[in-house]
Amino acid sequence: YGQQAAGTDVVAISDSGGEFEIYVAKAFDSLGLRIDAPGLARTKFTGATPGGARRDFVLPQGAALVGRVVRDGKPVKGINVGVTSVDRGMEGFTGEFVVGTDPDGLFVFSNLPANRDYQFYGVMDSLRGIGAVPARVVRVGKEGSRADLGVVSLTPGWRVAGEVRVANAKTLPVGSRLILGREGAWDFSVIDLSADGRFDLPNVPGEAVRLNVGMTGCRAAASPPKLGRLESDRTGLIFLMEPGK
Repeated sequence: YGQQAAGTDVVAISDSGGEFEIYVAKAFDSLGLRIDAPGLARTKFTGATPGGARRDFVLPQGAALVGRVVRDGKPVKGINVGVTSVDRGMEGFTGEFVVGTDPDGLFVFSNLPANRDYQFYGVMDSLRGIGAVPARVVRVGKEGSRADLGVVSLTPGWRVAGEVRVANAKTLPVGSRLILGREGAWDFSVIDLSADGRFDLPNVPGEAVRLNVGMTGCRAAASPPKLGRLESDRTGLIFLMEPGK
């Protein structure tokens, strides 16, 4: 993980005995590794040096996080929920973990890195038209422990609507997109914009979010509207774009 020298193997797959090799084209002092294995916790290691004695990388079991998603008291199946560590530093951040709910609305994160705080949230793209699960911080305890969030209820969320305009143009370039990102959760949604530039997003979580526009050959003509933390519907938003890099 981190900055890689040119020619470095990005991924190495271990064999049945757990052995692996990583090829690096240029001389280096040490590497940082992130290792994933079924039934074990994702773990980062530093100080992997070239040559020398063979080194063992021992992965812990991790801890579990479970819960049940409902709407109006009924289970919600087939949606995705995610967690990402609150610590976003290079050493402490282990990335995003996503699981789905079963027919009873149950979800299980089996082998999370233990002893840390996580942002828990519903993945927006799996919840379109259904509801929202706003992000919240949860604590995952020691190795082998099991934290139970209990019942997680969907909320209606808020409506975000408006229009993207390009100066001196009646329609948007083909392939224009609106990106809705969340400040706490490791989650974003990409929405294809129609030629008229109008958008209407239901069920946006009641938390701090941001909107950006991706448009070939154009740049923002004015600062995007600031949404901050949503506590009500936000409609009538206008994004002004102009030709340019």
